[in-house]
Amino acid sequence: MELLEQCTFLVEKINDTRQSIIDNVVNTIKKHNVEEIYCNYLTYTPLLIKSMTLDSISLTDKNEIKLWCSDEDENDYVFADELDIELLIGFYQWFIDYEDELFEQDY
Repeated sequence: MELLEQCTFLVEKINDTRQSIIDNVVNTIKKHNVEEIYCNYLTYTPLLIKSMTLDSISLTDKNEIKLWCSDEDENDYVFADELDIELLIGFYQWFIDYEDELFEQDY
């Protein structure tokens, strides 16, 4: 039973972390008064789906974060809340590291 309680606690912490990351990204985007951020001009963007890297970030009417990505052959998107927690944390660390560069564009 103790293991089940630990697993339940861990799942709750992961869900809380996921929501905190999403809330912080949404608030940062709103603070800069934009709905879409282009990232593909940067030298490095994070890996999101298979071998696809981030191209742009958009905020939906429902405050969802839509991450557009591509590789040499195709384009796709994923919502931030659908990413594995490791990929979401990696995206968030990148977002924090590149925040100044992302928002210095003229939108």
